[in-house]
Amino acid sequence: MVSQGRAILRTLLAFLLTVFSAGVAILCLFLIRELIMTGVRIAGISHWSWKLISDLSLIALAVLWLVFLVFCQVRYHRAVGGGIWRSLLFITGVQLFVLPATQIAIEIVGGSAPGGITLIFLACQAAAGTALIVISRRITGDA
Repeated sequence: MVSQGRAILRTLLAFLLTVFSAGVAILCLFLIRELIMTGVRIAGISHWSWKLISDLSLIALAVLWLVFLVFCQVRYHRAVGGGIWRSLLFITGVQLFVLPATQIAIEIVGGSAPGGITLIFLACQAAAGTALIVISRRITGDA
């Protein structure tokens, strides 16, 4: 009975961590979509094509999001027995690195540069993501 309760808690933990990672991934994907649409506007593509490109990019990014969701679920479910925090820190670190990189790319493609406080905030996000990745690589087991 105790092992069944632990199995349920492990499955619940894996599910909750997957939901957390999926939420952050959605933010990344919307920023990537904005980057794509900024590039389309700058490239001089006919405005009649914008709706199609927008819809197709949304579909492609949704498929990528679902693949990422399955990847996270499998990785967290396997790591629940040991290494869960290492997996969480690595996945979240990569996401925290992608978020500011995409925001900076949007600004550069759009023809402007992020200003003062925005640049500091983005640098802090990237530094936090890098730190999480480094910490995840140094963890040998879960505490």
